[in-house]
Amino acid sequence: MSGTQNNLQVQIPHITLMHPRNSSCSNLDFETIKTMPLPSKFNFKTISLIEQIDGEQWQIIKTFKLKNRVAMIHDVVI
Repeated sequence: MSGTQNNLQVQIPHITLMHPRNSSCSNLDFETIKTMPLPSKFNFKTISLIEQIDGEQWQIIKTFKLKNRVAMIHDVVI
């Protein structure tokens, strides 16, 4: 396709609890949240494959029901 750009990036599956572009949180609130301990396990009934194009609203591509609902958190990035 002439004139199109393919800007696909390899993404690592992750969990975002609060995204800076989409949440309302002051710097002070965020600094407080960063000091709070997170659990090492989270329970989920479903996960979703999502997509965002050109900064628009995230769209759910597909949702998957989970049998084993525990997600172990190995690396936490704040």
